[in-house]
Amino acid sequence: TLLSSYDYPTDGAKTVLVLYNVYPFPEWGVVDYFQSYVTPRTQGTFMAMVLRPEGNDQYRVMYGQSFQAPALSNAQLWNYDILGEPWKVRIGDIYAHYGNGIPLNLPNGGPNLSEPIYYDIVDQQPQPIVGDTISIPSSTYPYFSQDRDYGLAAHLVPTPEPASFLLLGAGLAAIAFARRKSSH
Repeated sequence: TLLSSYDYPTDGAKTVLVLYNVYPFPEWGVVDYFQSYVTPRTQGTFMAMVLRPEGNDQYRVMYGQSFQAPALSNAQLWNYDILGEPWKVRIGDIYAHYGNGIPLNLPNGGPNLSEPIYYDIVDQQPQPIVGDTISIPSSTYPYFSQDRDYGLAAHLVPTPEPASFLLLGAGLAAIAFARRKSSH
C-alpha cells in the first residue's frame, strides 16, 4: 500500500471491517508497527489485527490492538507501535482494521481487486476479538460494493521460518554425531 495524501481523512462509519487480503504477508516475520498517513482532520479509533486464513472464507483473529488517531497540526506519516512483543506472522497471514481513523480514497469505476476489500458491519456488531473465527462474507460481515482504498500498512520484519531452525538443528546434531563417531 502506497501511503500518501488521501481524499478523505477517515471513514464516517465506525463499524467497518477492512481486510487487506490482496496484500498477504510474503514471508515469516513479526509486525512491530502499523503506519498511516494522518492529517489534522483524521480522527477516530480503530483496531489493527492480524488474521490467519483457515479456508472456506474463514479467518482466525491472531492479534489485535486498538489505536486512537493522533491530533496533529500537519499531515504526516504516523507509526502506531505494537505494545509488548511484536506479532508473529506466517506466510499468507493478512492484516485488517476495524473502526475508523484510517484515511481513504474512493477510486473511480467498479471493483478494483488491487485494493483492500471492505466489509460493512450490520446491526452494530461488536469488533472481532483475538481468538475469534470470522466468516467473510457473511450476514455479519457482508460485502460492501463500493471500492475503497484505505491507507494503512503493516511493518514486517522478516524472520526465519521455524522449520528452518529445526533443519539447522538436525544438521548440526548430525555433524556433531559424525565427528564424535569418527574420533573414536
